[in-house]
Amino acid sequence: MWKVLVPELRKLNKVKQLDRTSLELFCSEYGYYRSAEEKLEEYGEYISNDDGIPVKRSPALVTVETAARTLKSLGTDLGLSFDARSGQVLAETHDDEDDSAKSTPLKVVKFSV
Repeated sequence: MWKVLVPELRKLNKVKQLDRTSLELFCSEYGYYRSAEEKLEEYGEYISNDDGIPVKRSPALVTVETAARTLKSLGTDLGLSFDARSGQVLAETHDDEDDSAKSTPLKVVKFSV
């Protein structure tokens, strides 16, 4: 995740040395999230008793939920959310739009890989 995010943040000229800890935490939390997702696929969302009746939520499910909240919070702090970027995207593309793009606001958004 670090290798993906840092170049993109550099392109936006948004990453500062002060953001390093938040970015490291974001990447670590993403690792926990991915690992827990794999465990969910392998073992399911619930722990069952000997009779096969689900009795407890999987610890992996709790980890996924917690990590998702943390990623959202850190992502907002780092400007990784759609809302944080949308003003910049619209400002950059507003001058370049043609008449056909004005027919729908979604044509203004240029998704990148």
